[in-house]
Amino acid sequence: MRRVEAIATVFLAACASSEGRRADSARPPQNVPIDSSASAGASVTDSTTSQPFAAPWYTVFVDPAFRIAVDTSRVERLGNDRYLVWLQTRWNAPRQGRTKQTATPFNRELIHTFLRCDPTGYKVVQTVVSLNDGPPIDSVGVGQVAAKARNWAAASAGSADAGAAEQACAILRDSWRKHR
Repeated sequence: MRRVEAIATVFLAACASSEGRRADSARPPQNVPIDSSASAGASVTDSTTSQPFAAPWYTVFVDPAFRIAVDTSRVERLGNDRYLVWLQTRWNAPRQGRTKQTATPFNRELIHTFLRCDPTGYKVVQTVVSLNDGPPIDSVGVGQVAAKARNWAAASAGSADAGAAEQACAILRDSWRKHR
């Protein structure tokens, strides 16, 4: 039961941040000041029907079926072009999942991941899914230590993962240069 409560705490804190409310007790330390209006300009424009993101979330990829954002208030710089970030995907229509099927449909996925910018790569710490603003439906994760020890997963050229990573990296690099 504690694992479910811990997952719910992390998920709800991140969702509160997505709606512009503060959840400071669950926030990792921020060591990269982010100006989300900088770098890649304004947020990616879109015409999707999924719920738009509010600050501190910044849209980094848009597809007709979904959009992806990075939480600019919880970025940890780990070294040259490497970060620990929170990403969120919102789908227009509920889904069951592709790789791992869920018993209940979901349309929101919160991903805590290591992000490497050059070359682009991910090491996923944890993924939590929910339906709208509801409680977590499912969670998969290995923890930071185990994720950090894994090999980098490369994003396929032209994929949503690659597009989101490239835009997030542009924002993070620009903000880091401005605040050095």
